[in-house]
Amino acid sequence: MDCLQLLIDKGARLSISSDGFVDYNVVTLALQGHKYDVALHLLQKYPHLATERIREAGYSLLGLACTYGNVDVVAYLLDKGESIEYKAKDSNGTPNSGHPPLTMACFNGNIDIVKYLIQRGAVL
Repeated sequence: MDCLQLLIDKGARLSISSDGFVDYNVVTLALQGHKYDVALHLLQKYPHLATERIREAGYSLLGLACTYGNVDVVAYLLDKGESIEYKAKDSNGTPNSGHPPLTMACFNGNIDIVKYLIQRGAVL
């Protein structure tokens, strides 16, 4: 993580965005690369990253964490106020036919996250 912090300290952008949506940020890249310790570190150091809506169908980081599969990141985001029932939104902010986090975890076979979301009150 020293290398990552050096890049950030030297001005590397944390997010790449256009049209009001974030195309990706450093947390999404960490999740996709299964670098969950890096994702948690970044969320703790830069909490605003947790609230960015990702262009990928407008999903929240919680939805992506459920997709890529890490209970610790999911727990952190829920503890920080992410909605367990969040649905994707289109570029106008209107909810679309996207899937809530529980469905994202199921689609991707992340049984530990499915169990955790149900324990935390996700609607079946």
